[in-house]
Amino acid sequence: IHQFAALDSRVKVVTHPENKSLMQARKTGFHTSTGEYIMWLDGDDILPSEACEKAWQAMEKEKVDILQFGFKLLSEDEQKNAQTLEGLQQVIRHIPHRVVTASPAGLLGIEATDGEISLNVWNKIYTRELVAKVVENMPNTYLNMAEDTLFSYLALYFAHTYQYIPDQLYQYRVGSGMSTEAERPSRKKLEALAKMLYVRNFLYDWLKEQEVLEQCRKGLERREDGWMLHIFGVLFQECDPRDWEYFMQQIKLYCPMEKIVSYLSLMVERRCQINPAKMSHICAEMSDFQPRKTAVKTVGTFYFRAYNGGIENVNSGLTDIWIKQGYQVVLFTDEEPNPLDYPLNPAIRRIVIPPVEKADLESFEKRVHLWRECLEKCHVDIMVYHAWSNYRFVSDVLAIKSMGVPLIVHTHGVFCTEMASPDTYAAYKSMQLNMYFELADMVVALSEMDKTWWQSCGMRCVATLNPIKMTLSTKPAKLEGKKVLWIGRISPEKQPLEAIRVMELVHQKVPDAKLSIVGAADWKEYGEQVEAYVKNNKLQDFVIFEGHQADVYPFYQNSDVMLCTSKFEGQSLAISEGKICGIPLVTYELPNADFIREERGMFVVPQGDLEQAADRIVELLTHPDRKKEMGREARRSAEDAFGMDLAAHWDHIFEETLKPKKKNPPLYQRSPIETAVNLLTDYVSQGVYVREVENAGSINQEQLTAYMLQCNALDAT
Repeated sequence: IHQFAALDSRVKVVTHPENKSLMQARKTGFHTSTGEYIMWLDGDDILPSEACEKAWQAMEKEKVDILQFGFKLLSEDEQKNAQTLEGLQQVIRHIPHRVVTASPAGLLGIEATDGEISLNVWNKIYTRELVAKVVENMPNTYLNMAEDTLFSYLALYFAHTYQYIPDQLYQYRVGSGMSTEAERPSRKKLEALAKMLYVRNFLYDWLKEQEVLEQCRKGLERREDGWMLHIFGVLFQECDPRDWEYFMQQIKLYCPMEKIVSYLSLMVERRCQINPAKMSHICAEMSDFQPRKTAVKTVGTFYFRAYNGGIENVNSGLTDIWIKQGYQVVLFTDEEPNPLDYPLNPAIRRIVIPPVEKADLESFEKRVHLWRECLEKCHVDIMVYHAWSNYRFVSDVLAIKSMGVPLIVHTHGVFCTEMASPDTYAAYKSMQLNMYFELADMVVALSEMDKTWWQSCGMRCVATLNPIKMTLSTKPAKLEGKKVLWIGRISPEKQPLEAIRVMELVHQKVPDAKLSIVGAADWKEYGEQVEAYVKNNKLQDFVIFEGHQADVYPFYQNSDVMLCTSKFEGQSLAISEGKICGIPLVTYELPNADFIREERGMFVVPQGDLEQAADRIVELLTHPDRKKEMGREARRSAEDAFGMDLAAHWDHIFEETLKPKKKNPPLYQRSPIETAVNLLTDYVSQGVYVREVENAGSINQEQLTAYMLQCNALDAT
């Protein structure tokens, strides 16, 4: 540089004794300059020899505050050049015509220019008067990223005239500089990335002082959105694991935890490039999501609602147990109290946290804020989260864990249930639950099989029984008629249509047999479909819909056989209650369920085997002695199972949850089965995602049309 200065007196060398960042260098450069127009050149780029002259001529002609010009890319890699040019064309935009405004916010306040004028500093020439105002308002802070955005926002605010010329007066070199380095980001770069949020905070405050924030909010929020996506993309995809904690603490210097959790929730919702399972795994390692409670006085518990379902009924029973054990209990739901709610102890404090209806940042911020505020106000010491396969599990759990509250995930179904879902993303997410559950401090399962699975995934897990409102003092059913009971939510996974078809076969051999269906449908159309089948086939004489019932005891007492046609169950409350009432059971095979595995007081038939299920029911209805013997066997099974002290068991679960978790070793250091399980879920989930999600658009229209024609032909058949 000094050699150039010796050759040409117009070259001035200005040196900072120490690096003060690009932004401060620009300020010093401006104060040293004397020209009436200002241009900027980044250290790794080139100005063609005629650039300043042509820019000056254009400014003299157009008389505008800001003049933007074209640019050329320089790269040794032509393919990379083309890709970068395509990317830059998306962000380096211009308005092709002259713009003049009298807006109090200058060019920044015109909606038509929002996002249309690029925020790069290097592709423009400015009047000295304009830059003087910008420099006067720029903060004195070290800034090496987003400094162009800060400068440009201030420049657009003070500018009232703009023009674009297509002349390529700048040569942008691809593949050099901090913003394009390919290696794992250094801590210096991580600090610079996090400090982008300092720019966000400064601009919000500064625009508010100028009383134009609302006018400019939309564009600033969009810019913030891009920064957050970039920052968290680096954290969860590029960052050295040894720097996860360090980078998060840098982000927190400029962004509160509540907003961080809200942004992470939004990114999961949008299915951005951030893998929510990997994100959960990384967050589980961070200090901000570690439990800080040391004793349990207040228990929080969450499920969407409190009526019409097994989990809702279980939650009602558990809260009653906890209160009797001396705990304070806070029930969190998405829905307001409902007349159909299961009985709740008056001592329970209920809080409604409305669900996220619109998947935008504002909605997530509201829910995350409510979670954190209510957990603090209610002094919740431990959280039992029942919505274990909830689509927005990550958002809720991060909000809870960010308050230092230990988390118990209560799984109410088979670990692999959603893996068979026709929804690709649901199946993909289900295969990665072991990574999601790393955020949990304890997993509760309802069978020894599920417990074994979660432990094989490296989880801390215990098996329990769900509470039953009926006690062992309940009087057994008389079993003196021909009534079959099907009880549960009317939904596809419970397969009530299968039960009705079984009953059609039973009715052919036992004409006076009747089926009572106790339960209601969440999905209205499906419920109507089931009822329509009965009506259209004229089955109303022996298939009776009883609807949702708060008190199901009379139905058990008046039944002779129970029928279960579920595809899957965790611990079926209906089967448990049926056993207590001494009712023999005919059930589809549920290989995970401990009750089914012991085969006491029941007949187990293969899934979908209508004929065998019907034959077993007929056998029971036509052989009273056999029916009563199996009823007594079912009752003995219940006495063995429900003799445990469930209250003491939950005391133990809370106590174990508060103990510090041991950090999982790398996979290669774990037991062979644990390594195999984790590899299996990881590889299968990756394969599903690549085949079905990333390559979803790879089928051409001709293939798609042929596929649709085949589907139509099959439907017609």
